[in-house]
Amino acid sequence: MKFNLDWLKKLVTVKSSAQQLAEKITDAGLEVESLENDVIELKIPPNRADCLGMVGLAREVAAVTGEKFSEPNVKPVPATIKDQITLKVQDSAACPKYLGRIIKGIDNTKQTPQWIKDCLTTADIKSISPVVDITNYILLEWGQPLHAFNVQKLHGDVIVRKAKPGEELQLLDDTTVKLTPQTLVIADNNKPLALAGIKGGKESGIETDTTDVLLECAYFEPVGVRLTSRNLGVKSDGSYRFERCVDPNMQEKVMEQLTQMLLDVVGGKAGPVVTFIDEKQLPKTTVLSLHLSRIQKLLGVHIETATVINILQRLGFQVETHNGDEELMITVPSFRPDIVAEI
Repeated sequence: MKFNLDWLKKLVTVKSSAQQLAEKITDAGLEVESLENDVIELKIPPNRADCLGMVGLAREVAAVTGEKFSEPNVKPVPATIKDQITLKVQDSAACPKYLGRIIKGIDNTKQTPQWIKDCLTTADIKSISPVVDITNYILLEWGQPLHAFNVQKLHGDVIVRKAKPGEELQLLDDTTVKLTPQTLVIADNNKPLALAGIKGGKESGIETDTTDVLLECAYFEPVGVRLTSRNLGVKSDGSYRFERCVDPNMQEKVMEQLTQMLLDVVGGKAGPVVTFIDEKQLPKTTVLSLHLSRIQKLLGVHIETATVINILQRLGFQVETHNGDEELMITVPSFRPDIVAEI
């Protein structure tokens, strides 16, 4: 994960130099691989998917430094047209949540703003077109993979299903993969359009003359994405994040920000957001007991209760005292699926 210090400063107050910040981040458990001209490259542990986006990194930095963290201010974008997809999710265990939105009348020949290009360049992502660049920018900001389909190339419903025997899909990089009945795909009434959570198909890809797009923002079950990516030998920035489990509660905010940024850059009119959610299949909220005496026993140092609570709250945990000061009841935020036990 590579980022420029200026981008981080939009989300959290940073008073120290890049070198000093790099040392603090390293002390907190996020290994700094390189530092050059205020560009920091981190090696993110496999269990810390929340730090694969700038919002998660900023939250972590705020907790380490004690400075103020400000999540991007996202406002709902009202629909101005009625156009919408007919969505059918046939496998809610593999795809418990899917949001789709049509934007019509865009001008994808416009230039991507330079500040977005600069963020992509820092992260070693090539600028392609405004629609693709903005989806990649938000991927880097939130850690939420996104995809855009060319509406003119869709036929009928949008269907989330397992592939049928004998189906193939030509990907955006021109490679063709043979699908298996275990492969989750996004399809229309005629054919597969994309490997769900991994990579889009060539035929429904965004082109310079594309005027109508379907935006996808979803939560895919991590194990299924990992197995498909491995079995087909196809990887992407999106699959890397889905495999490690993205926050299942941020898709609504991300869709609104994606919509607004696209309207600001390429114009167009947005339809309503079509949403599918199977709450039973989404990750459950975790509540844990944390005993203060156990902290001292394991770490060998005494930490004041107020300090413990402050650190946890800065990291996004909800904390309630229980049994006096001896026990804390901790509600784990949805962006921290790695926290499953008191230890």
